[in-house]
Amino acid sequence: MVAALGIAATTNRLFYSGHSERTGMNRNLFAAIITAMLGACATATPVPEHTLFVGEVVAIAESHSSDGGLDYQGEFLHFPKELFEACGVSRAADRGVGLALLRYSYYWHNGGAPVRENLRWYPIRSGVELSPGNLVEIDLTVGAQGPDSRCPWVSRKLAEDLASAGCQYLSAPQGGIRQTLSLISQIGGPGSASLDCPALLDAGWRRQAFGLYGSHALVWNPGASPAPTSDTSPRP
Repeated sequence: MVAALGIAATTNRLFYSGHSERTGMNRNLFAAIITAMLGACATATPVPEHTLFVGEVVAIAESHSSDGGLDYQGEFLHFPKELFEACGVSRAADRGVGLALLRYSYYWHNGGAPVRENLRWYPIRSGVELSPGNLVEIDLTVGAQGPDSRCPWVSRKLAEDLASAGCQYLSAPQGGIRQTLSLISQIGGPGSASLDCPALLDAGWRRQAFGLYGSHALVWNPGASPAPTSDTSPRP
């Protein structure tokens, strides 16, 4: 999708905590999304334990890295302090864990704007071997800050890559204000393309709004365990 647009993808600076260097609107929007879907902080109604999400690995790092982050496509992506606190992740070399940078979607503000990526850092559960390009499952577990807190661990690899799982980035349908902006703008309006996997949807996963301009994430709500996937190995 990005290649077809002929525009180089640019990383956004919105991470686990929802901080943004761009606008207050984006900051507030993503803070609400993170709290509602992937929040590690305690809330009045916490997201159910073992809610699952799907993401694509774009980079791997170690929590004890002295740099405190990773350079990705020309931008330095800091490890979020909130994630470390929520999951009890240590920066100490003898107690560090692997971290995966995951992508859920691409988005753009108009037809002439750079295509950006919706990225998040997550800790990798012990024993899970990953590499960039893998399709993975994120499991919301009880966090280190109490029974109502949540920590999102990368719990297992679902597929070596998107192609082998039949997944792709699906453009969001136009509608409402986005359709209006597209009609009145000479260069086209805002849009997005989100990770989508028909086989998982057929198995009971669902799309849930996550991000800007119609973006979504694939979600499995607790109720059946393990969640149906192509990977039939026992859950950790």
